[in-house]
Amino acid sequence: MVRSPGRRTTSNDDRPAVSPPRTCTMKSFLRARNSRGRKHFVNGFAYPRTPILGGIVGSTAYDLATANSDQDRLGVYQFTGSELLGLDQPEQSVVEHELSDVQMHELGKYVRLALKTNPTAYELLWLPTFEVSTPVGDELVSLRSAFLSARYVRDSYLGYANAQFTKLKGNDYEKFSAGGAGRVRKNARHMFRLIEQGYGLYTTGVLTIQVRNRDWFFHQLPEMTIEQITTEFERQATLFNDAASVLPENADRARINEFLIRTRRASVSDDAGNK
Repeated sequence: MVRSPGRRTTSNDDRPAVSPPRTCTMKSFLRARNSRGRKHFVNGFAYPRTPILGGIVGSTAYDLATANSDQDRLGVYQFTGSELLGLDQPEQSVVEHELSDVQMHELGKYVRLALKTNPTAYELLWLPTFEVSTPVGDELVSLRSAFLSARYVRDSYLGYANAQFTKLKGNDYEKFSAGGAGRVRKNARHMFRLIEQGYGLYTTGVLTIQVRNRDWFFHQLPEMTIEQITTEFERQATLFNDAASVLPENADRARINEFLIRTRRASVSDDAGNK
């Protein structure tokens, strides 16, 4: 059974509690990782590559899911040594839409996205629970604060929120108030969700995945006129933009780079040892 996200708990090293990775002992993880193209099953779900870290993200994690919502998964995988050193590298991202929507990024691609605080990628590191986690995945989670810089957090979250606002204004808003156009409603919810999450991360250094008040998103928000939504969005965006941040000016790129180089060297060594 898939464990749904719950209240966040932390240990002394500021990592979230993780679901026990039943299928991911280090020995089985390395064996499966070196079998290119073999799917990795977790609780009955098949990840297209063997994940070092994976979990349920999106509306389910935000507590914004409806009966019609898809269940989204995000995972990170590593290239094997042969894939890293060979002439033809495989894809750096994999997307599948079978029983569930799943997106996976190769570790190097993922850390580059996280360094820009891409909201849809970076949120993985703050999930309350994971479907699968490995020692490398645990270390990646422990580095989540090292990815942060004030400018990227502000620009990324405000930028994504503004994109949702642009989509909202481009739709027939009468449908929103009349109870139709689920996409329009979704744009409005995620616009304010991005502002809420980004502002919290910017001012506290902590990304809270679940929204504070689900009832507001599903009851108060649909009753607002487009003028009221515009006014509220501009108010929150201004508050965010003018806020003082606790985040550093720059991410700790040296620390992240050391982690990436070390894990990639281990992949090459693992491949050599298995031949």
